Amino acid sequence: MSQDPDASRRAWPSSPPPSASRPDRVEEADRRDPGAGWLPAALAELDALDEDIAEDGLPPIGPAARSAARDLLLALREHTVASVVYPTEDAEIAIYFRPPRIPASVTVRIEDDGGASWSALVPGHYANGRCEDLAELPLGVLNRSLEALSGLSESAS
Repeated sequence: MSQDPDASRRAWPSSPPPSASRPDRVEEADRRDPGAGWLPAALAELDALDEDIAEDGLPPIGPAARSAARDLLLALREHTVASVVYPTEDAEIAIYFRPPRIPASVTVRIEDDGGASWSALVPGHYANGRCEDLAELPLGVLNRSLEALSGLSESAS
């Protein structure tokens, strides 16, 4: 796994940049109930990517990235922070985890060529990077960051 020095430029802050496709989807994360109930909505968003791509005139995303995104969502299903899934202008699938009303997030961007980048902006769990092969995605880092994000969400309730 290689750390990409430019990843911090691409890594998202606690909310995606204004240029992110479908900002209404990101705002939707604030309205979602936490808990395991987020997975069906995330998978439905993944299945609806073509509608968003056509509506926004974005580049197509291939089946390998879609399959990888589905596998990642299933691998992270035990976490209680809801996610939002949408296509980006760079032919990536963004999976964005953020608890309601808390300025912290975890984002994974799955690239159409099999790579991925991630950003964990959670107090005490700041990390970002990029890997050429999704198999190198640091699930341990993502799991710890999502656990910390869940803890923030629970303490804010």
